[in-house]
Amino acid sequence: AAGAALKRERDPMTVALRSRAFTALVAASLLAPATAVAHRAHTHGVADLDIALDGGRLTLVLTAPADDVVGFEHAPRTDAQRAAVAAAERLLADHAALFSLPAAAGCAMASTDVRAPWREGEPAPDGHADFIAQWSFDCARPAELRQFDVRIAEKLRGNLRLRTTVISDRGQQGLELRRNRTRVSL
Repeated sequence: AAGAALKRERDPMTVALRSRAFTALVAASLLAPATAVAHRAHTHGVADLDIALDGGRLTLVLTAPADDVVGFEHAPRTDAQRAAVAAAERLLADHAALFSLPAAAGCAMASTDVRAPWREGEPAPDGHADFIAQWSFDCARPAELRQFDVRIAEKLRGNLRLRTTVISDRGQQGLELRRNRTRVSL
């Protein structure tokens, strides 16, 4: 029975179906971060980080309350507030400052997208606003990407907690990252 199960695991059709199902799951959870925001409570001090490894593509999506990123949730009114937004956008675009990926995995930045809430229009009517950032890496040796560090909580304001969801071919897990807890295992 174990031999039949192993043969089924390696069957090209089974592998292809799992890959398609995994890709659909990743797309549903990561490609529409605005939808994800609508389903999670906006809580100051808590940001959401979704991480997916699909083949050689590592994708991370952060949704963080603007108050935790720049200290306010309204459109910037002063030069100092505009400078804080610009600095936050630069920080969130600097993947090397935020993630310590193992060199053995051979990961290269594929794309970065950082969105301040006021660049896309007005904040939600409830007065809450979120920064959304997405980073994608192409990894030559994804099997070497067993764990890495996320330094987002160290770089942003206050004592930020990151509610983190990790999806890979090994399954799905949830964990909480903080300034002193940065390690993600895949």
